[in-house]
Amino acid sequence: MARASARALLGFGGMPAARACLFALVILLPVACVIVEADDDGGVGSGGDGIAIVAASVEFGECSGYCRTEIAIDGAQIVATLTAREELDPLENRGRLTAAGRDQLDDLALELAGRELQSRYGCPDCADGGAASIELRVGDDVSAHQYMHDRPPEVLAEVHAVVDGIVGALWTCQSSALVQVSSSCTPR
Repeated sequence: MARASARALLGFGGMPAARACLFALVILLPVACVIVEADDDGGVGSGGDGIAIVAASVEFGECSGYCRTEIAIDGAQIVATLTAREELDPLENRGRLTAAGRDQLDDLALELAGRELQSRYGCPDCADGGAASIELRVGDDVSAHQYMHDRPPEVLAEVHAVVDGIVGALWTCQSSALVQVSSSCTPR
């Protein structure tokens, strides 16, 4: 009875199940693909939920050269600003998240949005292991979470690995499975 009711509800009436399934694939699947394709171009956090990882940073206090990298993520676009303590001009490297990079950051942002996160974990850069941070947007609220670069807390370990991969690609100007680096990139 439930099957007959469901078919009637969907407008398939007395249509055999196989024919109804074929009808759904031929008629409804192209509509679903158009919707996904139109939404996919927006990139990270473009959904109606307003959840996204919007920034990250890596900093090493006891180093020479480019010791701090800040990345800003806007949709699929990434801008990495590398700065030094010496008289070096800042570098600005750009890239675009790949579909895999967007998917990973979207999934991780959704996971983190439902968790209780601290603003600071441990003692970032106290033992010269470096400091790292991520910024998470949920709706109109943005929260920053700082931790030791060489020892991310378990709750941030996956996002740290992804962000570290993005930072590494933008430091070396080598595209990866996560990010397509701009041809104007300057290696660190």
